[in-house]
Amino acid sequence: MHNTPSPNGHAPGGDLVLPPQGGHNAIIAEALTALRCWWWQCSLAGAVLAAVAGTAVYLTFKPVFEATGLVVIKERPDFIAFPQQNSSSTYAETQLETLRSPIVLSRVAAKPDIVRRQEKSGIGQASVEQWLAKGIKARFVGRSELCQVTFRANDATTASLVVNSVIDEYLSLHQDSESEQAERIIELLNTQQRERQSEVEALRERVRTLTKKATGHDPILVSGDSNVVIRQNPLADLDQRRVAAEVEYDVRAAELQAMQEAVAADKFEVPADELELAVDEHPVMQQLQARVAMLKAKLSLYQNQSARGPQDPELPTKQREVQLAEQGLKAQREQLRPAIEAEWRRSYDAERAETLRDLRSKVDFQRRMLTQWEEKVKKQRQESEKHGNEALDLQFAQDDLNRSEEVHALIAQRIIAMKTEKVAPSRAMKRHPATPPTVPLEAIPVKQLGMACLGSFCIPFGLAFLWERLMRRISDSHRLSVELNLPVLGEIATLPTRRGARGFRSAGFVRERVTFEESIDSLRVGLTLPSQSRDLQAIMVTSAVSGEGKTNLASSLAISLARASQERVLLVDADMRDPDLHDLFGTPTGPGLAEVLSNAHSLDEAIVSTDMRKVDLLPAGELTVTPHYLLRNGAFDSLLNELKSRYRYVLVDSPPVLSASEAVVMAHACDGVVICTRCDYSRSRQLRSASDRLLAAGARVLGAVISGVPTRTWAYRSGGYGYGWERYAAAADRIAQRSEEVDLLAQQIPLDNKS
Repeated sequence: MHNTPSPNGHAPGGDLVLPPQGGHNAIIAEALTALRCWWWQCSLAGAVLAAVAGTAVYLTFKPVFEATGLVVIKERPDFIAFPQQNSSSTYAETQLETLRSPIVLSRVAAKPDIVRRQEKSGIGQASVEQWLAKGIKARFVGRSELCQVTFRANDATTASLVVNSVIDEYLSLHQDSESEQAERIIELLNTQQRERQSEVEALRERVRTLTKKATGHDPILVSGDSNVVIRQNPLADLDQRRVAAEVEYDVRAAELQAMQEAVAADKFEVPADELELAVDEHPVMQQLQARVAMLKAKLSLYQNQSARGPQDPELPTKQREVQLAEQGLKAQREQLRPAIEAEWRRSYDAERAETLRDLRSKVDFQRRMLTQWEEKVKKQRQESEKHGNEALDLQFAQDDLNRSEEVHALIAQRIIAMKTEKVAPSRAMKRHPATPPTVPLEAIPVKQLGMACLGSFCIPFGLAFLWERLMRRISDSHRLSVELNLPVLGEIATLPTRRGARGFRSAGFVRERVTFEESIDSLRVGLTLPSQSRDLQAIMVTSAVSGEGKTNLASSLAISLARASQERVLLVDADMRDPDLHDLFGTPTGPGLAEVLSNAHSLDEAIVSTDMRKVDLLPAGELTVTPHYLLRNGAFDSLLNELKSRYRYVLVDSPPVLSASEAVVMAHACDGVVICTRCDYSRSRQLRSASDRLLAAGARVLGAVISGVPTRTWAYRSGGYGYGWERYAAAADRIAQRSEEVDLLAQQIPLDNKS
C-alpha cells in the first residue's frame, strides 16, 4: 500500500480526526494516524472482506439441533416394606459422572445406529467415543432430582437418538450394578445364616445337656413340671442390645465384602480413544503440534521459493529440523500417555476407595459396638457366676441359645427384606425421553456472522496500523520534536486551491487562505524576531526526501519576508537535479545557478525579477556536470557571500538531503537550515537520518517545520481565534486582487509530488 496525496495537500481522509497532542502515547498516535490516513481505503477493503466472510459463514453454516432428555436420580431410595438408609451423600454426583463416563459412552458407541449417524455427521477422523464425549452434557436442573441430558448435532434425529441411547445404557448399567450387588449381599447373608444355624444347633445341644444334668431328665423325652426353678435372666436387656449390634455388624460386613469383591473384579480400563484425545488436548502437546505445523509450513514455503529445488544445500538442514520436532512430539506423547492414564486410574481408584472407606468405617463402628456389648455381657455374667449354680448355668446357656436364634431370625428377616426391596423402584428412572427438535438453536448464525464480519472489517485497519508502526510517520509537532530532538519552528496550514463558481472565492476558501498566510507569518516571526537571528541572512529550506513541501515553504516564506521587511529577497533554486521554481514563477530555466557556479554567466545575467513584489529568483539553470563539481573549492560559499551583500534575505530551496548529498555542502555554507516535514507523510527514520547528516557536517539546524496541517486542525491548536472571518469574507475580491502572489503560489500544490 502507498499513501497518495490528494490535490489539495491533504492526506487521505482529510481532517476527520485531530492528530494527538503532546504527551499522548505513541501507539495511540499511530492508531489515529492510520485511521486518518487510511480510513477510506480500509473501509472499502473491510466492507469487501466482511461481505466475503459473511457469505462464507452463511453458506457453510449448518443448523445445530439440541435434543434433551430427563432422568430422575433420587437422593433417597424408595422402598416397599423395609426403609433403607442412603448409602452415600455423593450418590447423585457419582451417578452424574457415571452417566457421561467412558463406561456408558463406550456401550453407546458400539451401537450400529450411532456409528452410522456419526459417519454421516462429517466429523472426520474423530472416533465415535470422542464425538459423544465432546457433545454429551448432563446437569441437574436447579436443586431438584431431575437430571437434564443434552446433545447437539447437525441432524435432529441424531441428537435425540444419542440422548436416548445414553440414558438407556446408563439406566441398564445402573440396574445391573445394583442388582448384582444386592444378589451378592444376599448370598453372603445366606452364608452367615448357615453358620448361625450350626451355632444354634450346638447351643441347643448344650442346653439339653445342662437341663438333663440339672433335672435328671432329657428335656426332649420329659415334659411337665421340673424341680429346677429358672430365675429371670438378669442379662436379658444386654443380650437384646448385643443381638441387634451383632446382626447389624454381619450385614455391614457382608456389604463390605460384596463391595471389595466388586472392586477386585472391576478392572478399570482407560478407553484408548479417550486417552489419545486427552493427550492431544494437553497444553504441552498443543504447543509442540503448533511448532511442528509451523516448521512444516516454513519448509514447504522454502521448497516452493528455492531456485535450486531438491539440490538446495539448506534443504536437508530444514528437513532435519522438522524431523527432530516430530521426534520430540512423539517422545512427549509417549511420556504423557502413561502419566494421564495413571492420573485417570488414581481418580477412579480414589472414588472406589472412598466408598470402601465409608463401608469400612461403618463396619468398624458396628464391631466396636458389638465388642462393647459383649464386654458388658461378659462382665455381668462373671458377677452372676460368683453365686453360680447349675440352674444359673442352664439359664446362661438358654440365653445364648435364644440370642443365637434371634440373630439367625434377624438375618433371615434381612434377607427377606433385601429380596423384597429388589423389586422396589430404582433410584434412577427415565422421566422424559428425548424427541427430535423441530427448531435449530440458531436459524441464522448471528453471532458467527457478527464476529466474522467485524473481524474481517477490522483486518485492513489492523494492517494499516502495523504499516504505520513500521513507517512511523510524523503526525504532529510533538511527535516531530520527540523524533528529531530539535525545536519545532511552526506548523504550516494546507494551502487551499478551491474556488467558487465562475472564479469567485467562497468564505470558506478565504478563511483557509488567510489561515495559510497566518501560519507562514508565524514561522517568519519565529525565525527573525529572536536577537540571535539578526545575523540570519542565508536560510536553506530542505527536507529528507522529495514530496515534503520544501519548495512551497521556501517560496511562501520568501514572499512573507519581503512583505514584512520591505526589502528585496532572493529565492535560489538550488535543486539543480530537479528544479521547480522556474515553472512556479513562469521564468526561463537558465541561465541560473549552474551557469553562475561554472562561471559561464554572471549573477546579473542569471537573477530574474518575479511578479512578486521585492522577490527575485535565481533559477537552477541547466545542469551539465555533477553538482559536486560545481560546489568544489568553496564556490557556493563565495556565491552566498556575494548574494548576502545584495539582499537582506536569501532563501535557498535545496535538494532533499537523503536523495542528493550536495545538500549537506549547501547547508554548511548557509547561516541556518530549516528542515521541512509533511504531516502524515514524512517518516521519522528518514528525518533522523537527514538531521544526523546535517549536524555531522556542521550545519546550523534552526529547527523543523511540519507542513500540510489541515486547516481545522491548525485553527484548533491555535485556540480557534476567528481572525475576523466575516470581514475577510466580505472583502474576498479585494484580498484576491491584493494577494495575486498567493494565487500564483496556489498552483504549486500539484508540483508537490516532486518537491
